[in-house]
Amino acid sequence: MAIVINGSGTVTGISVGGLPDDIVDAGTLADDAVGLAQMAAGTDGNVITYDASGNPAVVASGTSGQFLTSQGANTVPVFAAGGLTQASAWHLVTQYTPSSSNEIFTGWTETDANGYDRLGSALTYSAGVFTYPSTGWWWVQTNFECTQNPAENDNYGIQIQETPDDGSNWNALAASHGRFTGSNIVGEPAHQTVTAFHKVDDVANDKVRFYGYGLKITSSRFMVGHAETADQDVYGGCTALFMKLADI
Repeated sequence: MAIVINGSGTVTGISVGGLPDDIVDAGTLADDAVGLAQMAAGTDGNVITYDASGNPAVVASGTSGQFLTSQGANTVPVFAAGGLTQASAWHLVTQYTPSSSNEIFTGWTETDANGYDRLGSALTYSAGVFTYPSTGWWWVQTNFECTQNPAENDNYGIQIQETPDDGSNWNALAASHGRFTGSNIVGEPAHQTVTAFHKVDDVANDKVRFYGYGLKITSSRFMVGHAETADQDVYGGCTALFMKLADI
């Protein structure tokens, strides 16, 4: 078919693909002229965006339950898991009797039964020190159930401590203080709960531990940390909980 320029201003006789490449620019197209039918086919679940150079780009499809997450300016967003992704509970498995007035609490084990299964990756533990599995903002809580026998007028305290340099220096993130008095019933337990937010930039250096002071006054006056011998019974005793709230 011959190409005909009609008096009405229309052109007929041009077949699909008949125009040279790269001659139709934005000024040639009318506003709102390109619809879904004119767009190139893609992959179900992909999202169109722009890259750092301002060129169209595609965000790869995520998996069920993930959210579209910004990675900041000049970076293509990604699909990532939303909500809480990492959490684990720990408890003391043997009764804790201090050997000095101030010392680190040791003897922790991860609680992995009775509905307390770990979420995500595990923390690692050695000699009272916990190492995180990933960077981020972490919520740390410990609950200490303890007694003093005989009960006297003594103060004690529990701290969550953090190190920014793999244990060379330790700083208090949060603390809670308690007091036994002579009027306490012998064997009556006291409870101290300490909660802190911990910003973890470097998992090799940013670590956490639990520390007590005023634990032992004399050889016959000391605080006893209660323990649970089995994962199935963690409603009492000394416990700890770690939850990652957000990435940095």
